Amino acid sequence: FSKPLQLLSVGRWNRAKGYQYAINAVKNLYERDIVVRYTIIAHGNPSEDILALINNDGLNDKVSLKTTYNQEDVYQWMYRSDCLLLPSIEEGIANVVLESMAIGLPVISSDCGGMSEVITHGINGFLVNPGNSALLADMISNFSDCNEKEISKIISNAKKTIEQNHSINNYLTEFHYFYRRLLN
Repeated sequence: FSKPLQLLSVGRWNRAKGYQYAINAVKNLYERDIVVRYTIIAHGNPSEDILALINNDGLNDKVSLKTTYNQEDVYQWMYRSDCLLLPSIEEGIANVVLESMAIGLPVISSDCGGMSEVITHGINGFLVNPGNSALLADMISNFSDCNEKEISKIISNAKKTIEQNHSINNYLTEFHYFYRRLLN
């Protein structure tokens, strides 16, 4: 991994996205002398609570907030990152997780909503209980200790998951079957 470990979250500014837990996890990691950089790319403006959390915890040089509406820019950030964090406390199946898995960016996600339908912990990504910064920090620390072979296996399994269960052809087949049943 690059040093410092490059963590990324992508979404929108909404309390349910759980960025506050990821920011607290970053603080926890620094208290353990684990060096990371965390970038959040989100539409809109962060809340005063998020800005205060970063500032009050002295994380201004460790947490970056970016705004972009260009998907290509988001993909470039994904390629430069070591891991995607999805710290949400509520979620369906996050498209950013599917995209990350497809391009080979390992994922650490909250086990909320439909994320366990996509991620099998330790096989194609990692799941943590939502809303728990300490557990998230532990998972990031464990991830940073993985060797290249372990990470390659996770990436390979993630790509297979996307190819087998979330490809456009699968979705088209399912929609076609659904509409045929409706019409008959």
